[in-house]
Amino acid sequence: MFNYIKILRSARIRLFRKYGSFGLFCTILTYVITPCFAQVHPGERDHLGLAYQNSSNSIVLFGGNNVNENHRYTWNPTTWEWDGRDWRLVDDGTPGKVSSMGIVYDVASELLVTMGGINPEKGDLNETWLRTEDSWSLHKSIGPGARLSPAMAYDQLREEVVLFSGCVGNKYPSDTWIFKNMAWKKVSDSGPPGVCRAAMFYDEKIAKIILFGGITSDSHKSNRMWEWDGERWTEVDQGIIVPSGRANIQIAYDSFRKKAILFGGSGTDGILNDLWEWDGSSWTLIKQEADIPEARELYGITYHEELRKIFLYGGRIKFGYPMSDFWSWDGSNWQKIQN
Repeated sequence: MFNYIKILRSARIRLFRKYGSFGLFCTILTYVITPCFAQVHPGERDHLGLAYQNSSNSIVLFGGNNVNENHRYTWNPTTWEWDGRDWRLVDDGTPGKVSSMGIVYDVASELLVTMGGINPEKGDLNETWLRTEDSWSLHKSIGPGARLSPAMAYDQLREEVVLFSGCVGNKYPSDTWIFKNMAWKKVSDSGPPGVCRAAMFYDEKIAKIILFGGITSDSHKSNRMWEWDGERWTEVDQGIIVPSGRANIQIAYDSFRKKAILFGGSGTDGILNDLWEWDGSSWTLIKQEADIPEARELYGITYHEELRKIFLYGGRIKFGYPMSDFWSWDGSNWQKIQN
């Protein structure tokens, strides 16, 4: 402690001699006081993973891409937690530089599960990472194989994580996997055509996994919907009013209102900012007020059970710029949260 105080005193004397009392004040304001009160948040990123971790009652954000000062994409290896008020950078043995992974919370095992994605050195990943409340660990089981952006959701009735398809090079397999009792198992090779960057969620009303959208192997942006009952896939009749085909999306399920929310994505005519609500049998296009998120794709979205709100973070807007804004949806209105 003595050495630390001595160093500070010496620095103060040198600054005072060089800049005077006003310069000394400005230096302390810039490098000491201002950082203490600066807002801390995950920063701009797309292709990120975002999920609500029930055991810690927090939203966990991991990985993704941002753009550096040379306008080149970089990988962000950090993990962050939002406790309902503030973001906190977590030093928990992160999986490293990963984007375009699947991510979901496994309620039965109380673990956050990620699978796949891409790493700048390793390429496409065949890795499963598990996170407790305070640390990540690489799972050693044989997984579904290397892939980008698989669709993943947790089946509450059957207490298992379900994974479907994803990008495997230029092929999109129609395989379905479950993660249960700490092991992966392939359960189907038939059903929907393979898709990449689709959305999947568990519908509590019908106790089934729902798959929507994504991009197909022929570059078609789909708006087909399928349901998984634990044994087989069945295409869903969505009715007359249906969201347009899109990819680079996620859907969050509001378990209090028993409705799923779809926002934006990449459509055939560009990036979207429309908002759709699924009630278990049909879609409704929701009229949004003026203060709404900008049109985007590749964002993170999740439902916070205690706050009973859906939260959206970041994503990519037009011209390829990642965002750092953070929004909540309470079933009626968007609210921008100050980072």
